[in-house]
Amino acid sequence: NAFFAECFVDACAAAARQDPLTYRLALLRAQPQNKAAQRFIKVLEAAAAKAGWGQPMAPAAGAVVARGIAVAESFHSVVAEVAEVVVGPGDALRVRRVVAAVDCGVALDPVNVTAQIRGGVHFALSAALYGQIDIDQGRIKQGNYTDYRLVTLADAPVVDVVIVPSDAEIG
Repeated sequence: NAFFAECFVDACAAAARQDPLTYRLALLRAQPQNKAAQRFIKVLEAAAAKAGWGQPMAPAAGAVVARGIAVAESFHSVVAEVAEVVVGPGDALRVRRVVAAVDCGVALDPVNVTAQIRGGVHFALSAALYGQIDIDQGRIKQGNYTDYRLVTLADAPVVDVVIVPSDAEIG
């Protein structure tokens, strides 16, 4: 549901002629007593800062470069991500960088938190870019990962993870 909700927020920001980050932060800051809103604000600000939101991006020859931002809560964790995307000739699409800021409560093992976030980004990109399930004579053709295309290291973006300090419940 986060994909649809965040796309709607982007559409609202565009209709209001506001920057998507500024729009989200204004909505959240309108709820100063809401602890969940404060977690969302912290991860949005951390992801935006690390990604250089509002700063020029490195150009790509013959391509358009853009950034997008989103925030979601799942499994008692709040994550904001900034994706830097290159759309090249022939509408070729490449995600070249993702910055993820996570508030997962007390990060008992920061190395594993970072690995889990990076793995989640790679698997989500696999689903978004290549995800397809084919049915042939009533049977699913992709029975396992050997039959399902995943993002490879050559296609994988740089994924920067920021763990936001928190005293929230462990997610």
